[in-house]
Amino acid sequence: MPFSFKKSKLETHEHHSRSSILSDFILGSQDGLVNVLGIILGISAATSDIRLIFVAGLAALGAESISMGAVAYTSTLARRKYYLNERGKDLSY
Repeated sequence: MPFSFKKSKLETHEHHSRSSILSDFILGSQDGLVNVLGIILGISAATSDIRLIFVAGLAALGAESISMGAVAYTSTLARRKYYLNERGKDLSY
């Protein structure tokens, strides 16, 4: 007579990986660096005034920092909401 094991809710619980602050920082830094360098190159092609290039680079850096912070925050909230929703589902089969 074959028998089967029925998995409990704890045994069927999926393990979710957490996004760390370090990985968010690395992703944001890479994306921000590419965008800021593109803006600096574009401004430097239009003018040779180093002060204008420097100010444009700082403005782009500030805007990218705020933008990437907002994206990381909203994606973390969405990921947490999805996880809690999935965890609340009945896992018995």
